[in-house]
Amino acid sequence: MPKYRIELKITVQEIWECEAENEEDAELNWMVKPESFIFDREEIHSELVKVYKVER
Repeated sequence: MPKYRIELKITVQEIWECEAENEEDAELNWMVKPESFIFDREEIHSELVKVYKVER
């Protein structure tokens, strides 16, 4: 039976949170106090790039 391979593009998106007065403060905190953020979750997305037959 022939063999096939698939190529996937995997994207990992991490979601972090912190307490801040507004969006600008949160962005500034990320630059100067990244330790103030707590990891919330990560989302993994995959996208099929191509499928091809293995020639050996």
